[in-house]
Amino acid sequence: MSQAFSAFKDSVRDGITVDGARHGVSLGNAKYFDRLVTAALLDLQSFVPQLKEGHRTVFKQFDVTEEGEASIGDIPDRAIITDSYYVTKTCHCIRRPFSPYPWESRFDLFCGKPRIVGWQYFFATNPFADEFVIYPKLSSTSELWLYWSGIKSSWQDADEVKFGEEEAQAAAYYVKSHICREVDKDLTLAASYWLSYAGSPAMMGLRTRLFLDWKRRAEGAPASTSPQPEKISACDCNVTVCCFTSPTDDCGFSGGYFYLKGGDNLWHRITVTGDVGEEEFDIGEGVEAPVWDDCITGSAEGYGFYGGYFSLLNTDTNAFIAISLTGDANDFVFEAQKGELGAITKTPYAYRLDPCIKVLNVTTKEFVAFNPFP
Repeated sequence: MSQAFSAFKDSVRDGITVDGARHGVSLGNAKYFDRLVTAALLDLQSFVPQLKEGHRTVFKQFDVTEEGEASIGDIPDRAIITDSYYVTKTCHCIRRPFSPYPWESRFDLFCGKPRIVGWQYFFATNPFADEFVIYPKLSSTSELWLYWSGIKSSWQDADEVKFGEEEAQAAAYYVKSHICREVDKDLTLAASYWLSYAGSPAMMGLRTRLFLDWKRRAEGAPASTSPQPEKISACDCNVTVCCFTSPTDDCGFSGGYFYLKGGDNLWHRITVTGDVGEEEFDIGEGVEAPVWDDCITGSAEGYGFYGGYFSLLNTDTNAFIAISLTGDANDFVFEAQKGELGAITKTPYAYRLDPCIKVLNVTTKEFVAFNPFP
């Protein structure tokens, strides 16, 4: 189970009953509860190896320091790096893996020297394994995705974690044990909660059961005994689904932008302009015959399919805007991008490819042909 770290903490807070709303422990300026939750997770990670795997840290432009043509950043504490990718924000389906680069030659990266060779993405790690240099440097439209293993000691509330309800209950036992010992001075009750958490020779604790459960899951599924042959279709291409080709009679996609045919029988590029709350469609000049993209992707330079919504680029704010309709008059609704990864599905919430774009009227619950022309 994956959930936001804030939701996990709420579950732990529920599990510690009255201490979840107790001044000096979890209310006011007290940080004791937060510190104990972190301590519980540190203990669980040291006991359950699978909880140390598969961490991802995303670095944006403001998370690193620019140095010439390269970017410098800090590696998470005690992390063992497994993968690193240079990711374009406007099309998450394009992930470019980094190649290792000698630390002693890192000044080559600052000066942009790798431009003279064929491979363009390099990652250098310092001898203490706590700092990296990457080339090329991050921009407002790119990110570094760093995958690593190790004991993680800090989380943001919005971070997605793989701790479920049983992990929350285990953390609650850990927290209650320490509150009873350090705050209430009740060693008998503290020992009872610790026994529920860690167990004893005569009793399996929740921590041990979690260890066994994660171990079984890590062993994977048994060998398949299905008689059905393997079948791979064009829609099995993961994040980018090329099931829909371009163009149709009325709309198409060219150079990563969305085009519609107007009443003048010309094709117009459609984007959005305006600050938040003042958005409107920007209809480009008509052209007779754009060079069409081979297929529609989940995310491109000027459009995207995020969170079940069709989105267009706001060229003023450089953000994607989710499009829907409201009211009997089919008034357009402009909202912030829904979700992160672009993916085309056949049963989305707010759009249809039928064969051209239709968007949801949230009032009538009908899908209406997308027509931004005045």
